[in-house]
Amino acid sequence: MKNLLWIHFILFPSLFFGQNLERAAQKIEEVRKKTVFTESHEERTAYDDTLTRLFKEFMTLPESYDYEFQNLPFTGVIQSPDKAFKFITWNTPLPNGTYRYRLFIQFPSGKYQYLYDLSGEGERSNTKTLSTKDWYGALYYEVIPFKHGRKQHYILLGWDGNNRFTTRKTAEVMHFNKKGEPVFGAPVFRNENEQIMNRLLLEFKKEASVSLKYDGKKDRIIFNHLEPLNPEMEGIYRFYVPNLEFDAYNLQRNGEWIFEENIQVTLKTQDVFNDPRNIEEPVEKPGNRK
Repeated sequence: MKNLLWIHFILFPSLFFGQNLERAAQKIEEVRKKTVFTESHEERTAYDDTLTRLFKEFMTLPESYDYEFQNLPFTGVIQSPDKAFKFITWNTPLPNGTYRYRLFIQFPSGKYQYLYDLSGEGERSNTKTLSTKDWYGALYYEVIPFKHGRKQHYILLGWDGNNRFTTRKTAEVMHFNKKGEPVFGAPVFRNENEQIMNRLLLEFKKEASVSLKYDGKKDRIIFNHLEPLNPEMEGIYRFYVPNLEFDAYNLQRNGEWIFEENIQVTLKTQDVFNDPRNIEEPVEKPGNRK
């Protein structure tokens, strides 16, 4: 307990860095490294809580919205193409192989929304609409603006380490309600069975490499076609792997994304980053365009 109190005292001096963005950012970068490389779960949790408080203070500083971190490891920092908001998101590994996710949505006005997910492994619904209280945690690496009806929506491409057996990738849908709060999920995806979905969820074998990316030239989301290793494993996602085919969801004028099977694509080599759960395991890098 003494060690945890010491960590809190040293690393969370309230507004001690004044108005200096560089010093504030440096402190955030130092603490983030500790949340990744500290082996003790108890200490890592304390550092993670401290990091959240430091980010909250940082976002009260003038010009923090436009600040570009130079040495912030294992953290996704992306701005929407229409400059409406910025995401700062990271995860922390838990002893059972799942993750805790945190997300800040910062706005040019200086306001921000803070989201926290401790759901760990568990079922994900592709039909539910979610608020900030039940957000499905993920590391987002791309934001795709589009109009659904007359309202501005966004597709959020993300990665979720899930558990020891499977990884997930998601195309989440987000818009803001009249109070300016984010709402997750909207009936915009029409799958191969003509069913309407609020989000796209891909779950697959831990060791598999699966692509989920946006093709801006053709307004479509491209992803690997997944299948079980054999028919007896249907529905058991720890045995799902990509085959040599790719599918897509194509954006329509009415804001729907319609499924298309077995498309022709040419893939480029993708960047990777190190998953904090195991610093030698490559996964998709949040914040980088695929």
